[in-house]
Amino acid sequence: MADCCPTCGRPLPVDPVEAEADAIRQWCGVNGAPILLGDCVRRQDAAAYLGRAEKTLANWESVDSPIPVRRLNGRAYYEIRDLAAFVVKIPS
Repeated sequence: MADCCPTCGRPLPVDPVEAEADAIRQWCGVNGAPILLGDCVRRQDAAAYLGRAEKTLANWESVDSPIPVRRLNGRAYYEIRDLAAFVVKIPS
């Protein structure tokens, strides 16, 4: 039997990337960061979650970016799942 959440009783996610994606969604709710259509966040919100400057993420985009970037009207957005995969890969 899968582990269940003691609060709500729902099964806990097994995939570490999905667990991190859930943590990002929860962080967005607490910090007032909008989750946009396509399950994306703005660059400024991704940078805040990662504890990096927005400029760092912009610089990563100009070289071989470790996180795929979506662009719409010249603005950069990051899919929550891609952001979670990046966080899970970072050695602690």
